[in-house]
Amino acid sequence: MVITCLPIHLKQIDMAPFYMGLVEYGAVQIFSSSICGRLVRRFGARNAHSLCCVASAAGYLALGLGPPDFPSLASLRLITALFKHTQTLQRTQLASSPDVSESRRIRLLGSHSTLSSLGFIVGPMVGGSAFDFGGFRLVTGLACVGFLTVGIATAVSAAAPAAEVAPKS
Repeated sequence: MVITCLPIHLKQIDMAPFYMGLVEYGAVQIFSSSICGRLVRRFGARNAHSLCCVASAAGYLALGLGPPDFPSLASLRLITALFKHTQTLQRTQLASSPDVSESRRIRLLGSHSTLSSLGFIVGPMVGGSAFDFGGFRLVTGLACVGFLTVGIATAVSAAAPAAEVAPKS
């Protein structure tokens, strides 16, 4: 959602297209994967996922409110890239949950994959419409609210005691 609007935003603030490649975060995610792996080992997948969602929300908020110059944009994109491992952490939670049967786990992973793909299709449309309506700040604000909502929901579900599931007869 935000990535598709970033080139237009950079053009509006008179930055050369060259800088678009510099503020992308694919390479950063490769190196920050080990940091997230350590978070998972130390705090568990749910808590690490919650932390990454809240940190991503903060990064997107700062990106939208920050000054429109290259050093600021690059450093704020770096913050977001360091913690943007949310889908990987969601899959880790689904795959390693001891409370879910194997057949249900397969259905959940399939549903997760379907919804993720849908997000990659619908997200740019929502981001483009929001950009046309309210500009880059609205897009980053929506991303912030989305990640913050998921992060809080994950934290609440991690704090809640596991429900007892009666076996089917």
